[in-house]
Amino acid sequence: MNFFIDDTVTTDSEIQNSYYPGLISDADGIDLRIEMNRILYGSFGKHPLGHWVIARVFSGKDKSVYFNEYSKEGVGGANHPFTDYLVRARRVPSRFTRSSIQGEKVAELAQHKYVYYFEWDVPLQDGDQILEMYLDDHTKKPDLTNMKYEYKFDVARVHKFRLENGNVQYIEVLCKENNITY
Repeated sequence: MNFFIDDTVTTDSEIQNSYYPGLISDADGIDLRIEMNRILYGSFGKHPLGHWVIARVFSGKDKSVYFNEYSKEGVGGANHPFTDYLVRARRVPSRFTRSSIQGEKVAELAQHKYVYYFEWDVPLQDGDQILEMYLDDHTKKPDLTNMKYEYKFDVARVHKFRLENGNVQYIEVLCKENNITY
């Protein structure tokens, strides 16, 4: 039995030293933070799988100048002040199941649901937004002057995947398309 433990430790150390040289972390094996960065930005000659998006993070405590006290919503702008972050993300369609006896809600089929994956340090929370930009080439960092947005998604749920003493390794975000145009 000791043979397998030593063999696993040797293998983990070999992976750590070969693929992640110079890490400050003492973790063994695969480093998910580095792997997520490689997926989103590309590495070792591989094309990046991520694309540029704007993560719009709202300050829920403060009210913006557009906040209407009577209707409790933003008129002519957002309810709350926000900060936009240009980040790379990976988007995939969400798989959701429905039991045969569960009823459908009105217009539920028209709502598009997606899962986004981000690096560990993106400050998204439930209620924030993700803006998809219209870009010809997502491999180059975009110039945000006169940027046009293609789609807007409302963040429904943020799940932070943790390992190594509770450190966040990457973030999974469940979103729903916001197609309100008024």
